[in-house]
Amino acid sequence: MKPTTPEIIDSIIWSLRTYVQPEVQSPFAESTLKTIENLLRHIRLREGQELPLLVTDIRDLEDVLGKLHDGLLGHARLSAALAGELSRIGAALDVRTADPSALPTVPALNDRMLKLRSLLDELLKAMSRLRGDYADDSTYRAGRDIIRGYIARSLKRDGELITPAFTGGRR
Repeated sequence: MKPTTPEIIDSIIWSLRTYVQPEVQSPFAESTLKTIENLLRHIRLREGQELPLLVTDIRDLEDVLGKLHDGLLGHARLSAALAGELSRIGAALDVRTADPSALPTVPALNDRMLKLRSLLDELLKAMSRLRGDYADDSTYRAGRDIIRGYIARSLKRDGELITPAFTGGRR
C-alpha cells in the first residue's frame, strides 16, 4: 500500500519539525514534542520488525519452556512442587494453530507470546519460592540458567526496537 506506514510516520515527524517545532515556546511543550518524535520513530521501527521479532521470541519461549518442562519433570521432587505450573506449560506447548496455512496476525502472535511469557514468569516465581530447598540442586540451577538466558536474549531483542528509536532529541 502507498503510502507505507513508515512513510506516513516520516511525514508526521517532518510536519511536526517543520510546522509545530518553530511555534513551540515552553520547555515543557518542547520536551513533549521530542517525546512524540521518539515514540513515532519507535512505532516506525516496530512496524517493520515486530512480526519477525515476535516469531523469534515465540520460538525462543517455546524452546525454553519445553526444556524447562522436560528437565523439571525428570526431577521427582521438583516436578511435584511445580506440578501446576508444569501442567499449564505442557498444555500451552500442545496448542497448535487450527489452520497452519493461515497467515498469523501480529495481535495473535502477541497474544501467544504474552501467554508463554506469563507461564515462564509464573514458573520463575514458583521456582524462586523453592530456592531455599533447592539452591544446590543441579536441575534447579540448570532451570534458572535457562531462564536467565532467555531473559538476556529477550532484552537484546527489545533493545533492537528501543535504542535506535530513542536516539536524538531527549526530553
